This record gives sequence, structure tokens and C-alpha cells, in this order.
Amino acid sequence: MTNRRNLPPAAAGIARMRVIAWPLALAMLIAAAAFTLARAAEPPPPAITQGAADAVARMGKAVAAKQFMFTARTIRVYLDET
Repeated sequence: MTNRRNLPPAAAGIARMRVIAWPLALAMLIAAAAFTLARAAEPPPPAITQGAADAVARMGKAVAAKQFMFTARTIRVYLDET
């Protein structure tokens, strides 16, 4: 038994699967992209709690105060012998 292209039955089945596979693969790709875009619209959860954020804000205000002073000491390491 042959088809219109004179292919053996096994080759005709493979050709038929290719015709079906491309639209199916394209549909799956579109569905995956739509799902990814839908999930990207959700805002991420906060990295720290509100209490921790408030504490960091208070520390920032304390460091920015005019009566606060600090001295930084650094050690520099040079790779050459100079």
C-alpha cells in the first residue's frame, strides 16, 4: 500500500507525525510563554519583614545625625614591593 507520494507506509506515518508535531510544539511554546508572562506579573514577596525594614530605617537616621561621628581605619595591601 502506498500513498500519493509513493512512500512506504512507515515513511508516510513519520511524515504524518511531522505534520502534527510542528503545530503541537508551537502551541506548547506559546502556552509556556503565556504562563511565564502571567507569573512574572505577580509582585515578589518582600525580602525582609516590615519590622526589620523599620529598624534599618531607624539606623540610617541615626547614622545620618549631625552629632554622630566615626573614624575609619583601613589597611592597604600592595602586591608589589614598593
